[in-house]
Amino acid sequence: MDDLENYGLRQIGFWSLSNHKSTKHLAYMHGIQFHLNEEVGSVSDVVYAFMVDKNVLYFGETSVGLNARFQGYRYGNPLETDTDNRIKKEITLLLESGVEVSIWFAIPVGYIELPNGEKLEIPASKPLEEFLISKYKPELNVKNLRK
Repeated sequence: MDDLENYGLRQIGFWSLSNHKSTKHLAYMHGIQFHLNEEVGSVSDVVYAFMVDKNVLYFGETSVGLNARFQGYRYGNPLETDTDNRIKKEITLLLESGVEVSIWFAIPVGYIELPNGEKLEIPASKPLEEFLISKYKPELNVKNLRK
């Protein structure tokens, strides 16, 4: 999606059905697996998007790395009301109906100039995530950011 590329996002993988087990209350569901380009699995402080065709399904951000973050979507979360479970269910249903779900990401960075002229580089994943949610209003982002 060209528009997302303007914000630094690029496609880095996809979801597929698998034999992975799910947390107890989601055990009835098919397993899912993420497939990422090798070089991005451990990257942290990123914004990611799950896409169907050219439509954004969900935006998220993580400071722990994509492999670690996506485990929650793969297995679900023991807390039944957790966001991971809601997203896992939706991805699973889409995959079961034959719809492809792609994974996009960006590593946004901000800068702060100190009084002495030095510049600090800081992660900007949270502000970019909030901006993108507000701009695109993806159906699976239920944060109260829609204005």
